[in-house]
Amino acid sequence: ASLYLRDVLGREEGAPPPVDLALEKKTGDLVRGLIRSGAVQVAHDLSDGGLACAAADMALASNVGVDLAPTSQLH
Repeated sequence: ASLYLRDVLGREEGAPPPVDLALEKKTGDLVRGLIRSGAVQVAHDLSDGGLACAAADMALASNVGVDLAPTSQLH
């Protein structure tokens, strides 16, 4: 019951992963608050395609370029 199982392994089985609705609401409230405050101008879900696909989607939609560079430290 995951995209990995379906797309990579060609299988559809099992229960979907559990969803923490309280955490989902908290995350949504945080993102909406950041947008309302002006701290965030755009947001994109990274779950389907990851950072590179999200950056490309946003760059194409706004007709601007994008420059992604890895950082030297993990936090």
